[in-house]
Amino acid sequence: MSMSGGKSSKVLALTFANGLNILVNFLTLPYLVRSLSFIEYGTYGQVLIIITFLSGFFTYNLNQVVSVYLSRKDLNQVLVFSTIMRVSFLAGLFSVILLLLLSPIFVNLFSNFELTKLLPFSVLMLVFQIPIPILLSILVYLGKVRQVTLCLIISNFVKVAFMLISIQVYSSLAVLVVGLGLAGLIQLIILLFIVPSNIRNFKLFNGDLARKVFRDATPLAISGVMEKLLIYLDGIMIAALLTTHEFALYRAGALEMPFISAIYGSVAAIVMPEVARFIANNDYQSVVNIKRRAIKSTSFLIYPIMIYLIVFSKPLIVFYLSEDYTLSAGVFTIFTLTLLIRINDYQDVLILKGKSKYILFASTCMVFINLILNYSLIKYFGIYGGSMAYVLALFGFAGVLSFLGIRMMHTSFIKLFDPVNLIKILILSLMICLPVYLIFKYFIDSIWVIIAGAPSISYCS
Repeated sequence: MSMSGGKSSKVLALTFANGLNILVNFLTLPYLVRSLSFIEYGTYGQVLIIITFLSGFFTYNLNQVVSVYLSRKDLNQVLVFSTIMRVSFLAGLFSVILLLLLSPIFVNLFSNFELTKLLPFSVLMLVFQIPIPILLSILVYLGKVRQVTLCLIISNFVKVAFMLISIQVYSSLAVLVVGLGLAGLIQLIILLFIVPSNIRNFKLFNGDLARKVFRDATPLAISGVMEKLLIYLDGIMIAALLTTHEFALYRAGALEMPFISAIYGSVAAIVMPEVARFIANNDYQSVVNIKRRAIKSTSFLIYPIMIYLIVFSKPLIVFYLSEDYTLSAGVFTIFTLTLLIRINDYQDVLILKGKSKYILFASTCMVFINLILNYSLIKYFGIYGGSMAYVLALFGFAGVLSFLGIRMMHTSFIKLFDPVNLIKILILSLMICLPVYLIFKYFIDSIWVIIAGAPSISYCS
């Protein structure tokens, strides 16, 4: 069976999937921080970090290789589906066993005894997080874009409903994590029913095929674990070195803006096929030209938003999260600086040139550097130190990959990024923010001035 549905539809589905989940988290965060105490919200955040990391490890990047095996004409799609799904369910079982065995270590690491009773309730949430991304990849490959979209909408509504019931009715974190696990189960069941009946089979298993899949997924899986460590290490270190209260403040401010990540992902997805075609023809000048245009377009969209968020970070965070989380504004400001580099795909050239090992090497080195940065900066600057370490590590990672990619394209940093143009956009963004800032600072001290002035940033583009 060949892929059905256009490439653009598949990109849209994946973008929508990631964007919808981020958007739901973004919209429910104000409710959570107002409904839960600092300790409760911090504990909930620690559970999510543990679950996210374990599920990411045990998924083993099978979601990235499954479509390769489904597309092979020498393999039966039913056998591929059955083998990989059975492996994913088994991996889910192992992840639960490991979570229960490691629970005492997590409790001691984070110095939070609330985790003792909460982690056993979270096994339901963990076990279903492993097959779901694999199923999503299979369904997108099979062209089930509309059905996947509908499933994501339904499952997110269910997730929010369980969240409201657990907090408003039961006032219990244990019920909350169980509810999120049930929401995952419902999503899994819906996805399984979307799989065509002629492929949906769990009776077949081929050991040789499973070994080949694991062999192909291993480099990606190791690289994925390193990149996840790069992203989550600051949160883990803050949870380990500081109090649960401080972790709650940190987690609330470490926000990922859903619409901005969607912009970055969409532009990268559109450019990737063209980059692949030019690299296949060794036309590096065209690669530089198209990436330069993409960087310019993305910076026009992202930089004005970034400057606006930085300038008004404190009033926006207080409005969004309440006065109790005023200290989270500093974390948010530092995190927003990462948007400076969210204008380019730093891995595309390396992947297309078959140099993925360089990505693994760079991410591994930056994890160790990030570990040192976190330990040092958290000791001196607390939650802001963790934010600084994250930003510095991310900039370092992007810098190393940029250096390698630029060398492979036989070009220079100035030719690819055009820093003079980027500086002009930043200055223009600041100038557009200035009138709104002056009105807010000296005339009308109201959050509605900031909200009403937000459309002004569109003039940059």
